[in-house]
Amino acid sequence: MADPTFSSTSPSTINQNVLTFFIGVVVLFVVRWDRGVIFNTGHVWRDLRRFTLSTLRNFGVGKKSLEEKIHEEILEVSNAIEAHKGKPFVLKKHIADGTFNIIYNLIFGQRLEYTSPRFNEFIQIFDYLFKNAGLQVPENFLPWLQYIRKNSPVQTMIKNDEILRAYVREKIQEHRETFDAENLRDFLDMYILMTQEEKSESYSEMNIFRTIVDLFTAGSETTATSLLWAFLYLTKYPEIQHQCREEIRKLTGFSRMVTMADREELPFINATILEVQRIASVAVFVAPHVAEEDITLGDFDVLKGTILMFNVNALHNDPRYWDNPEKFLPERWLTKDKKIIKHEAFLPFSWGPRSCLGEPLARMEMFLFFTNLLQRFEFINPPDEPVSLSAQLDIVKEGLITKGELVNGRPNWLFAIKKIFNKKGVFFNTGQEWKDLRRFSLSTLRNFGVGKKSLEEKIQEEVVEVSIAIEAHNGKPFVLKKHIGDGVFNVIYNIIFGQRLEYTAPRFHELIDIFDYLFKNAGIQLLENFLPWLQYVRKNSPAQILIKNDQILRGFVQEKIQEHRETFDANNLRDFVDMYILMTQEEKSESYSEMNIFRTIVDLFSAGSETTATSLLWAFLYLTKYPEIQHQCREEIRKLTDFNRMVTMADKDELPFVNATILEVQRIATVAAIGAPHVAEEDVTLGGFDVPKGTIVQFIIHTIHNDPRYWETPEKFLPERWLTKDRKIIKHDAFLPFSWGPRSCLGEPLARMEMFLFFTNLLQRFEFTDAPDEPVSLSPRMTGITYQPIKSLICAKPL
Repeated sequence: MADPTFSSTSPSTINQNVLTFFIGVVVLFVVRWDRGVIFNTGHVWRDLRRFTLSTLRNFGVGKKSLEEKIHEEILEVSNAIEAHKGKPFVLKKHIADGTFNIIYNLIFGQRLEYTSPRFNEFIQIFDYLFKNAGLQVPENFLPWLQYIRKNSPVQTMIKNDEILRAYVREKIQEHRETFDAENLRDFLDMYILMTQEEKSESYSEMNIFRTIVDLFTAGSETTATSLLWAFLYLTKYPEIQHQCREEIRKLTGFSRMVTMADREELPFINATILEVQRIASVAVFVAPHVAEEDITLGDFDVLKGTILMFNVNALHNDPRYWDNPEKFLPERWLTKDKKIIKHEAFLPFSWGPRSCLGEPLARMEMFLFFTNLLQRFEFINPPDEPVSLSAQLDIVKEGLITKGELVNGRPNWLFAIKKIFNKKGVFFNTGQEWKDLRRFSLSTLRNFGVGKKSLEEKIQEEVVEVSIAIEAHNGKPFVLKKHIGDGVFNVIYNIIFGQRLEYTAPRFHELIDIFDYLFKNAGIQLLENFLPWLQYVRKNSPAQILIKNDQILRGFVQEKIQEHRETFDANNLRDFVDMYILMTQEEKSESYSEMNIFRTIVDLFSAGSETTATSLLWAFLYLTKYPEIQHQCREEIRKLTDFNRMVTMADKDELPFVNATILEVQRIATVAAIGAPHVAEEDVTLGGFDVPKGTIVQFIIHTIHNDPRYWETPEKFLPERWLTKDRKIIKHDAFLPFSWGPRSCLGEPLARMEMFLFFTNLLQRFEFTDAPDEPVSLSPRMTGITYQPIKSLICAKPL
């Protein structure tokens, strides 16, 4: 049975957690590091932590001796950068080489040349370890896989671990042969001395080996990544880069290296480093902690053995603690007299007894590398560098429109696509079947009211039902997504089966739950995507539940088709299923098989209800966050309807600011952040790049919608960007919420109707506000294949 998990993003709770109670750490990896200092517990952990901190201090952390070693690495890194002669290069490699060598010097008493084979072997081993020792390794969940998966990441890590252990033994032996207690050179000498003075399991060779691996793993990678983020932000914000460099120039005249003694004289530099560590939290979650006894945190009872996760990134970007957290603002750290402000909600190195033991070293490296590289180089974007093949507007247009017929295939490797969808229906199909089903679906949606009064009345009926459900909360906080999701789901149900379901009906809830589970669990995160045979051994796994739910859906659709066949009248076509029956009578084709129609129905529910409901949820959350925009929208509606009738599609052109607001929501909160995957159906060239047949091509819509090349201040919510001076809607070239080309969303006209009618009619019936003591958060999370709000708790006051 898995250990219970508790996640916290509150500073007070984290402070209580880390400082008071937790010194246990869960070992999550098959290659078990239950030795050393990070994953150890009890008195052994205390002894090793005390020994390691003492040794780091003794060998110069915070002192001139280590500063000189860091300066030496900076000069070597500078030489490596200069060798590129201003041409594009990968900065991370050079910075990582420098930070790695500093730790190597502290542990083994010497540095390695960057070109030496041993140095590069170690860099690769630790890089592999850092990238592959995480939660994504299947052996974390199925440990027995380690014995049958040959050449798997776990097997490679075990092999690498043996190489490292042999090397450390060799170095320890060399140190023993030359050891002099009167001339201690490094970490290993201190270890040898400790073993002579104190016989304890804490200082076993395995514990010291693991502690060395801990220092390399945590110390070099995180510092190098933080420095990389720093220089990338300076490249993105050249005015801040200039201000930092000017502060250095006034102090050193660029005639000497910056030292730790200069730190107090460079307040804007210090503020910039702190802001990088805030906005680009490298350790998104601090290392997992474990409750070592039953305790209470805040108002929660936390049982002994519970795993606790502290989300530092969420804390560092929470608007409750930071003004405009999405903005890179070094000045937020400075008082008027240029003193550093200590922010309570800032913990890049964690807090308490488990705080990062390498913090003093990391602060030295960050400051010295940052300042000394900055006074030697100007960091700029590479000329004409494509940011991403799939995030450049001209290439996206080429791939979706100009050459859309050549890049309109679908991949067939994910478990859900192969086992459940099996290239049937309209979404995952290809070739002639896809063309036939798309044409049939579009025609049927038009025939049954998309864009017409008949469907408008059905949508309005759902708006009324949703309003009644919202009113029942009496202005108290509630989860808005559920009610909106019910409404848009029922609209599609009505189009397909010719009737609506009551929200309280058991069948309605069953279908809602099934589609919600499908949307959240059929993505790339499923283990069966990588180990298909797991579907036969993992009982009650998400894959098994998906298959079971699919069988329930298929039985239900077959039942509805049979009911329709028994009452079918070609002169009185009622819905999508009637149109299917008519089509099968008129045209015998595999395209209109019952399986293809079943899958098409699932496609319409899956894509049509979830994305529209989420877009509407984002819209009301943004209106809650920006009450002045909510007021402006409502006033525009009031002037038109006086709140004495429902808004209709005929009103659309009379509500320009409402339309602009909906468009801005679809831009800034792109629900389908990454467009559905396409496959090149033959060799093709996109933007000068050769794309072989069979290549999966992803178009990153969220990046285009937030790219400053196409949008001024894209991080700001500005409906007015969509309006001309005479209140006409501007058509932006870089806007594709429904994608483009032959694979564009076939439900686009329906989604636009629902967005407009739900948005306007709910807005004229309710004022949306924050839940007490829980302000709306606009932070997204990826759920399935969509961007969802982290929270959707909201209040709605009837007007």
